[in-house]
Amino acid sequence: LVRLVDNSGRLYLMSTPGDPLPTHGVHFFTMDKVMRYMPFCADFGPFNLGMAHHFCEVLKELMGSPKLHKMKIVYYTSTAANDTTNAIFLLGTFLVLHLGASPDDAWQ
Repeated sequence: LVRLVDNSGRLYLMSTPGDPLPTHGVHFFTMDKVMRYMPFCADFGPFNLGMAHHFCEVLKELMGSPKLHKMKIVYYTSTAANDTTNAIFLLGTFLVLHLGASPDDAWQ
């Protein structure tokens, strides 16, 4: 579980081989079953801008939800290197575009 650099201290990333067990005070979500990267050749990503935008909109809605305002938000993905790399890209995009992080801060 990795805490991301956001002002709220609520945003986390987790790589896991399966769905996490429900945990009090934590909202888990994944996009692994909704978004799949379609390779151009033998590559694995990153996702296109439309998919990145969709992810950002979903996460923005979760972060702004009154029902979840005191909960940790954990984006989880599989332990496959390709999925983890793409998850880091998506979360970095969100940090820069919606939370005002610099690219260097998002990378840390």
